[in-house]
Amino acid sequence: MELVVEAGVDGFSVEEVTRRSGVAKTTIYRHWGASQDLLFEALNSMVEPEPEPDTGSLVTDLEAFVDYLLAMQTEIQSTHRQVVAGLFAASTMDRRSEQLLRRMFEYRSQPVRVALGRARERGELSAGVDITLAADLLMGPILFRVLLRGDTFADDEIRALMNFVLTGLGVDPKRRSQGRR
Repeated sequence: MELVVEAGVDGFSVEEVTRRSGVAKTTIYRHWGASQDLLFEALNSMVEPEPEPDTGSLVTDLEAFVDYLLAMQTEIQSTHRQVVAGLFAASTMDRRSEQLLRRMFEYRSQPVRVALGRARERGELSAGVDITLAADLLMGPILFRVLLRGDTFADDEIRALMNFVLTGLGVDPKRRSQGRR
């Protein structure tokens, strides 16, 4: 992570990692098949993994996820924003960086997509709902505000966003399951 923060995504290389760590290149490639795999893991280590709540209700699953995001937004430091901005910039010029950015977004939105998929299986969402698009509707404004703008959400703002997305998906934001699992 030190290398990514110092040199940016463009300056990240296995050669520099081996020089700094004293570990042979072959050892690194044995654990990470490509430099992008090592970079992916390093970038994801900056922030705790998102939980995958399974409460029996889309509303309470997303509330648990939103609670996590509210707690995490204050931990995202300027270095996180700098690294993400560097990855965005690199992705416009380099296919591998574009693939890495896409892979990171897929990984970070996985808990929301899983919750939406379970909700569809339970009949809370119609079969025609595009899970990826629905996850993007919730995650997009959060990524924009926290990572790109460097701002935070107040509790009522992020809940309003969640309610807006739920309403757009045809789910009553006040509807909850009988109990949390």
